[in-house]
Amino acid sequence: ALEAEVHANITALQKLDQDGEGMVKDKHPNEDMVKLRLNELHELWDELLRLLALRGVDLKHTLALEAFTHRCEEALYWIHDKESIVTSDDTGNDLSHVNMLKTKFDEFMSELQGYNEHIKEIDEDAKKLVEVDKHPDSTTILQKQKEVGDAWFKLNKLAQKRSLSLKIATEVHKFTRDVGETISWTK
Repeated sequence: ALEAEVHANITALQKLDQDGEGMVKDKHPNEDMVKLRLNELHELWDELLRLLALRGVDLKHTLALEAFTHRCEEALYWIHDKESIVTSDDTGNDLSHVNMLKTKFDEFMSELQGYNEHIKEIDEDAKKLVEVDKHPDSTTILQKQKEVGDAWFKLNKLAQKRSLSLKIATEVHKFTRDVGETISWTK
């Protein structure tokens, strides 16, 4: 809105330039004052345009930071939501139960692998904002990137631990089943 108003008033500046130049050309008795006032007007106009450009840059930086922060918060929500899957102690009551848990966990792992691209995009966005755009809030951006990276690392470590516990549970339940079958056979 402000930009449109400023650009709409350029015709007023051009009209004042024409009138002032006409007065100077006609050797107006206050010719020096007219030149001085036109110079002042142009200096103020140039300053207004400079400030307007800075305002636009500040607005772009603010919008970029908000978008980046929002993406990070969404990622953190997703990660925290998935933690319940990887922190479960349920290893099943028998082999079929643990196989069902492994199937669900394998689906989760596929989803986790797919989400890895989203985390990479957050890292790339942070790098662009800090290194390329020289964002004034680089510290905030790097902190958010680290927070997401740390949460992602933790989730992956917990997933590895959960995978191992399901593998061990499968072996135990297979062994228990085989022992039970052997005992039944020997009776």
